Amino acid sequence: MAYDKDQIIQVTNRSRGACGFVSEVSRRKRRWDRPGIVRGIPFAEIEDMVLSTGGYRLFSEFLLVLDEGVREELGLPNDKMSIMSIEDIQKCISGNITILKAVLESANRTLLNTISSQAIAMKIDSMEKLKLIEQYSGIKMVQISQELAKQAPTSTVEKKITAIPKKWGS
Repeated sequence: MAYDKDQIIQVTNRSRGACGFVSEVSRRKRRWDRPGIVRGIPFAEIEDMVLSTGGYRLFSEFLLVLDEGVREELGLPNDKMSIMSIEDIQKCISGNITILKAVLESANRTLLNTISSQAIAMKIDSMEKLKLIEQYSGIKMVQISQELAKQAPTSTVEKKITAIPKKWGS
């Protein structure tokens, strides 16, 4: 299917942080400040970016185009691992450990990093899942989880007490 150059295509940031590119077609800077942000980008800009140096990797790993036809037209990977959204990743993490293991076994480095950061953000307390993610990603998930648990105040009163400078305390 041929796409109109001006047709707006929805693009989602599925990286762990901010990402973007400068469009040679429109001379505009395109930026996604955090994971999960969706922006409408003209097909011509995506096509030009995919054909430029680093653009294929950007759209294969960090920016997600869900439209299967667009992915096919641009030669982007179309397998299930390549089109996992942040929501899909969160469901995978909170779901069955067998499914999580299958995803981890076939995930690329970027997807492993995103799974790790989402597990931390979701405050997963299953040691089994944390160890499994750690095994595949190489990120010390158990240690990070324990450090975050130590840092988290247990009540709002404790938060207020820890926020008081020492010179004001007794």
